[in-house]
Amino acid sequence: MPRCLFILLQLVLTPGLWAAEFALLKDGKAVSQIIVVEDAAPPVQYAARELAAYLAKISGGEAPTIAAVKSGDRYPVFLGTVQDQTLVTAAGAADSPLEPGGFAIRADAKGLYIIGGDAVGALYGAYDILKTCGGIRWIFPGDEGEYFQPRPTIAVPAQNTVRNPYLTHREMQLNSVVVSKPYFDTREWQVRNGMTVTCRLAHLNDPQYGTHMQELGARGVPIGGHILTVLLFGKYPKQEEVEELFGQHPEYFPMIDGKRILLDDQKYQPCTSNSEVVEIMAQNLISYATQPGSDGLIIIGNNDGTGWCECGECRKLDPPDEAANNRVATRYWTLVQKLAQRVWEVKPAARLGGWAYQNFWMPPSGIRLDPRLTVCLSFNNQCWRHAITDPECSVNREFHKLYLAWKELGVKAYNRDEIAADGSVGSNFLPAERVLYQNFKDYPELGLIGSSFCIVPPPPDAEVYAPLRRGPMSEHNLNWAAMWQTNYLSAQFMFDIHQDFEQLYDECNRLYYGKAWDGGMREFRALLGKSFFETPGCMGWGLGAPLGRCLDQPGVHDQLKALLARAEEAAARDPDPRALMHVRRERNIFGYTWEAARKTYLENYKELNVYRKTSPILIDGELSERDWKTADVMTGFKRPPWVHAASEPVQTYFRAVYEPDALYLAVEAMEPLVDQIAAETIPKDGPYSKIGNNLEMFLHYPDMGDQYYHYIVNSAGSIIDARHGLHTRDTAYDSGAEYAVKVLGDRWVVEMRIPTSGIGMKCLDGATWKLNVARCRTLEEQRELSSWCGGQFHGVDNFGVLRFTPSRVSGRFQGNDPAAWKNASFNEVCENDKLPSFRQWKGQWKTRVVPVYWTCDHNATGSTVLHKESSDNYFVELEGGIIGNWYVAPAQRLQITFRASGNGKARLWTGKYEHGRDKGYPFKGQTGALEFAVESDVWKTFRLTVDKGDEPRLYVRFFHQQGTVRLDDVIVTPLGDEP
Repeated sequence: MPRCLFILLQLVLTPGLWAAEFALLKDGKAVSQIIVVEDAAPPVQYAARELAAYLAKISGGEAPTIAAVKSGDRYPVFLGTVQDQTLVTAAGAADSPLEPGGFAIRADAKGLYIIGGDAVGALYGAYDILKTCGGIRWIFPGDEGEYFQPRPTIAVPAQNTVRNPYLTHREMQLNSVVVSKPYFDTREWQVRNGMTVTCRLAHLNDPQYGTHMQELGARGVPIGGHILTVLLFGKYPKQEEVEELFGQHPEYFPMIDGKRILLDDQKYQPCTSNSEVVEIMAQNLISYATQPGSDGLIIIGNNDGTGWCECGECRKLDPPDEAANNRVATRYWTLVQKLAQRVWEVKPAARLGGWAYQNFWMPPSGIRLDPRLTVCLSFNNQCWRHAITDPECSVNREFHKLYLAWKELGVKAYNRDEIAADGSVGSNFLPAERVLYQNFKDYPELGLIGSSFCIVPPPPDAEVYAPLRRGPMSEHNLNWAAMWQTNYLSAQFMFDIHQDFEQLYDECNRLYYGKAWDGGMREFRALLGKSFFETPGCMGWGLGAPLGRCLDQPGVHDQLKALLARAEEAAARDPDPRALMHVRRERNIFGYTWEAARKTYLENYKELNVYRKTSPILIDGELSERDWKTADVMTGFKRPPWVHAASEPVQTYFRAVYEPDALYLAVEAMEPLVDQIAAETIPKDGPYSKIGNNLEMFLHYPDMGDQYYHYIVNSAGSIIDARHGLHTRDTAYDSGAEYAVKVLGDRWVVEMRIPTSGIGMKCLDGATWKLNVARCRTLEEQRELSSWCGGQFHGVDNFGVLRFTPSRVSGRFQGNDPAAWKNASFNEVCENDKLPSFRQWKGQWKTRVVPVYWTCDHNATGSTVLHKESSDNYFVELEGGIIGNWYVAPAQRLQITFRASGNGKARLWTGKYEHGRDKGYPFKGQTGALEFAVESDVWKTFRLTVDKGDEPRLYVRFFHQQGTVRLDDVIVTPLGDEP
């Protein structure tokens, strides 16, 4: 490991002396004196006061005195830095290789010497003495997070220790907080845990806050981040000021589609090839960087948008390889370097840099970067389920290449570790501490000097901007508490990576949760982590892996709640009231994040993606194969609508896998009363009256009309299968299904393989089928009905949707739904105004909810309507205009099947389109059309066969012609083998 990153030396002074100790306090009485020179830097003076105050606090006694020179016979504690050569010589520390933030501790009979590589290093050294000799820990900001056991006698062992920070860049960003406040609880927590502090320059120069900011060694930053507009105006401009400058100098503004336009807040960048623009920016940046106290790193970041000027001069800045991939790295870094070099002419020591962000993640190919620049690697979409170097992670595998590409340039680079899920940084209670630990270990290999650790605010003492208070997490100020382990442990390992993770993890949790740690919280955190890391998909900003999916595995949700309840009971017996407060707060956080996300997930994911089988599956009821572990899981079973009960039914979970010749189903029925299950072994196909405790599976593909297949398997291992139609039941049907039943301690399991040879249709990639899974839970004295489809059992109208999808999308675009045809049954709905603007229905739609993925023209009129006796089964009632949807898959010949009712006429039209970068969706020709009429409320099935050829995209549209036409179950099915 490079010497500049970490050095730790502990040397025995003479044989046998290692056991020597030197008292600082004895039975609560100070027997030491702290010596610090009068003109010492503010952090050194603060270190002396902190050391004295906390020695008194921990011992419950008196504080050692602080003096400029040693007096009397008390044991001296000398505080200073390497700049004090007299002190260094007296300590015998002249050869200690100290770096900024590092410290040397020398203790012998002559005294205790704490010498910092700089002033902040001396402060870190004082805190190290308090931790190692006083046993204190600062786990959480403020008094709430301060832990120690009283020690009337505190002594320091003889030693010669040198410690330098593992990472030189150890910052924590406090995003989106009200910036006028200093948040000293959090700033102090950072310094006590070895992190550096940056603050607004206004805080550092403020008469009220500045002194303490200086004591904490804070670096003042006058400006930074998304600042190109600010640099153009010299301030954050008002809209009228932007418009006034645009009127005077439109050439300063970006050219988009051949016209100069306004910056549109943060959407576009100014014209950065304009020499006057660069000069104005340089002069304004110089004025910021030369303000008194400005010694922090200024990141010259783009406005927060990917729009860049398209004028000829700006385009000349883009090398061909970057222009071909819509990248602007050379253009961006050309601007940053010009501005930085202008500042260095005036202030050579200015710390300046830029970031790798948005459409300039890659290093620039057309410019050599000045080594004085610092690069912030801001890869927002990084996955937090996997380490950066994990080769199994399709997302981080790509980012790993980017890190190494930047490393080759030899620039100073640090990472912006933006812990994120579902698009919300750090707000989702992610157990990411082990991932961060591994990443920090790998930083030297990646060429990184540190981390700018980023969580969602507020810290416990902070205030969030009112517009950003979204939901109970920010309303109750819980974001930091949700991620406290990640925050605390990351701070520890950024300073010292060689600490033992398991020991540190156990220590901090044992302090924070008290008796609850062994009383349930240890198991809760372990299961939470297991659920998080074993859930398929990558978790990070914009990656689309729903947090709600983490509770897919049967029984996990109930187990987590039970462990929290156990922990709360244990915490109630702890003499420290903080333990109970922490467990209760954790319970609320779990509810606000995981449980809320679970509810949203179950409400929004109405269709099940079924992935193609990748390896053999043994039908044995074990569900141990990889395909089962990575399959999407469905649950959310409800009682029949005619049953009114206060409680939810005992839950059931199912998943599916397919191959062309078979559909595989696995169903897990949770059962808290396994010993009371009532089921009998009966002959195949009946009688049903004796089958008892059972699961029912209903299967339908589009050509079946109103018919469907019905499979019943009970917990005793008996099966009934039949083919159903309206008021008909064909028990002569023999599915040939292979199945296994296993009864476990908390559930019973059915695993099935249904061959397609017996049902008349293969499972084709891109096809859409319908399915229902229902349960008749039968105990000795209880019977409970439930199903996936709103409590309904029979009837194709009630079934849910299966989408045969060859594989998950991997990499950074895995959030894209890979299904060829989406929302066939119109059951995925959303309030129109909550959709992205480009997806909103712009017509005269009568209902607030609209079907997701479907689109409409400006003349569309109609409603999204629930079927009778259903709370989640919708159809569309079209009264005017056009609605449509895309089918995207390689299959050539397709059949569109749909059901319609009402009193009117409409036209189904299909056309093929080409899609590619910069092509849009050029029309490639009509593939088919069908005019149809309906005359009653009875649903009729219609079909249209089309051939879209080799083009992957088919547009399916319904044109209203007359009256009212109701539409449902619009399914596109590939015909025959795939090309």
